[in-house]
Amino acid sequence: MNIRTTILFIFFSIVTEAQVSIRVLNNGNANTLYAGENNLVQLVNAPNGTKIRMSRGYVSELADKQYYIKESYCRLPLFDTMIFFKGKEILGTKIFRLKYRNAMIVLPAGQLCTDSFAIDTLIDNPRLYITPNNSKYRISGFSITVVPKRGEPVGPIASNTDSLNSGQLDMLKRGKKGDKYYIDDIELVCDTCQVKKIKYDPILIYVGVNAKPRVRCGFGMEVNTQSKQK
Repeated sequence: MNIRTTILFIFFSIVTEAQVSIRVLNNGNANTLYAGENNLVQLVNAPNGTKIRMSRGYVSELADKQYYIKESYCRLPLFDTMIFFKGKEILGTKIFRLKYRNAMIVLPAGQLCTDSFAIDTLIDNPRLYITPNNSKYRISGFSITVVPKRGEPVGPIASNTDSLNSGQLDMLKRGKKGDKYYIDDIELVCDTCQVKKIKYDPILIYVGVNAKPRVRCGFGMEVNTQSKQK
């Protein structure tokens, strides 16, 4: 490839990228994605067969060159990059700023989705917390299910507060290497907010090698849009 061909190739790449644009259809901000929500985006002026992928987020393809993009609320970075391509040809990129729209759940000491998690911390301080601290939301309940490495699942055992009850604590204390705990049915409610109810995806805690529990959580929260303030 000579110098002239290289210049023409670079120029063509820039023109191609400029022709393809991205619309964020459901949050009113073309440069922002919200963690834990299904952000609806659409490719504009993209050739047929164009696909997208995210550096961090999960992509679900819809019709008419529309996609749902869901960003995890775990260890949220400041940005995520979208790459749109056709076959092996990259047509362009777009950088999105990531934000939280609503409150989020943290375990004791803010340890949600850290690389390691001392289960004793949760046993000693058996509450789920909300951040930011001045959030108007409160935790209305959650459940815990144990899936042993061997044997049948136990639970779910539900709590109607933000704290683990005696049955849930007993489940955690009996955990062994290879067991998995699902903290599920997590609900936040707010009487005065426009979105009155937030439901989280399950948080997974599993006891890994050397019997050290490790935390993994799902992608975000599902918002109950049917319960808006009138």
